Amino acid sequence: DFVADTVIESDMELLLPAWYVPQESERINLYRELDDIERDQDIDAFAARLVDRFGKIPEPTQQLLLVPRLRRLARKLGIEKVVMRERRMYLYFVDESNKAYYQSPMFGRLLHYLSLNPRRVKIRQGDTGRRSFQVLNIPTVTDALNVLQTALTLPPI
Repeated sequence: DFVADTVIESDMELLLPAWYVPQESERINLYRELDDIERDQDIDAFAARLVDRFGKIPEPTQQLLLVPRLRRLARKLGIEKVVMRERRMYLYFVDESNKAYYQSPMFGRLLHYLSLNPRRVKIRQGDTGRRSFQVLNIPTVTDALNVLQTALTLPPI
């Protein structure tokens, strides 16, 4: 493990709408509970409870339910921060001083994904020496999740 946690930022509509969960205090508690979920089966159970209590889950909430999975996969791949804005995803890696990460199989898998998708993925280096990938055509959390799941299945290069 190269990162303790991964931060997710997005301009997408990822929420429990007020019309779906009317009480603000209940929405806040549900957000907190969702943020603490680590296992897929717990997310599934959380979603089932939402359906039981509030009915069919709206699309912005379905996408929100994918965020814990996205965070977990990003953390596994050594990504400190995921930013999804304007249909693009930016993956920020640990700083350059962490040489072990850049020699790890996880980074090798991401490089493999980059080599297979040169028109969609660009590598960037910031002023602070931080490396990141820019991935194009990411309109939903589902798309972001698919990129990371695919990268995890690739052999490292």
